[in-house]
Amino acid sequence: MHDDEWRDELRRLVRPMLDRYLLEQGLPGLSRAEFETLLAYEQQPADGQPLTWLEEVKAGAVRMAQAHGTTKKSPDSGAVTVDESLPVEDGRWATVAEILAIEARENPFVMDWRAHHLPPAGLLGRDSASTFREQLDGEARRRLDQVAANLIEWHGWWDHDEAALFVLTGEPPTGRRIRTNIVVRDRVSATRVIVEADPRASPQAVADSYRQARLPETLATLDLSDDVAQHHRLNGARPHPVTARKAALALHLARNRDGSWAERRTLWNTNVKATEPDWVYTDDAAFARDASRAWAQVVGETFTHKRPAVRLPV
Repeated sequence: MHDDEWRDELRRLVRPMLDRYLLEQGLPGLSRAEFETLLAYEQQPADGQPLTWLEEVKAGAVRMAQAHGTTKKSPDSGAVTVDESLPVEDGRWATVAEILAIEARENPFVMDWRAHHLPPAGLLGRDSASTFREQLDGEARRRLDQVAANLIEWHGWWDHDEAALFVLTGEPPTGRRIRTNIVVRDRVSATRVIVEADPRASPQAVADSYRQARLPETLATLDLSDDVAQHHRLNGARPHPVTARKAALALHLARNRDGSWAERRTLWNTNVKATEPDWVYTDDAAFARDASRAWAQVVGETFTHKRPAVRLPV
């Protein structure tokens, strides 16, 4: 079998079987990108049969799924999600949500989980679903999370909790066009505004959502320290360009965290006096002021003498 044809067969036949196998093992499923990565590094077996490949690759898939399931998020100062108010004049996104629910009823993972874990009376009411979910045993809860992840990956649902709620109640998801997630970290440069948008959303609507994410009213919902909040006041004034001198000062601090301001100034002057004599400082306080301001402007945090914490891989 030609290699491209063989891989197409794997995508069509083996992917559903692999998802079910991982579900049975209580492991998170692989994303499309992860599956394609797995596919790229596997060779066609001698007999050319996709099912033979499935048996040979299960161990690798399990390792990847286990690594995915135990990955820990980096420590954040906070995160907030903002959903755009849908335009009342266009009902397509609310209708899409209804269609997602209709299609998800026929998802084999949804049907299997409901058959094994719902009470005899069937689907739950919204008010009782939360308590029911909390009282599930560990295995049933892991499988529910996996089914919800499957709805997100393969059916295009936006929200994990809504997907799990649908499995329990049959309630359709909320119609959405744009969702914005703001993950705030100590450094502004490490903070992320993540805008997820239906490609049919207008550029103006996406820009409006991004603008809303940067409003003080949005960040006020997080319990940020004064220092972090100070550097995250992003709305209003346009950020000033970083000049070559400011960039050089910030880099100098990064390379010379140890030592006193006098020692940093002396080394700075040594480095710049030949090429940029106007950048030489004669006063420690002036150098410390300008260098600290440059650091705050570039990195988005107050400069401290301690080195940043290292986030070890898990």
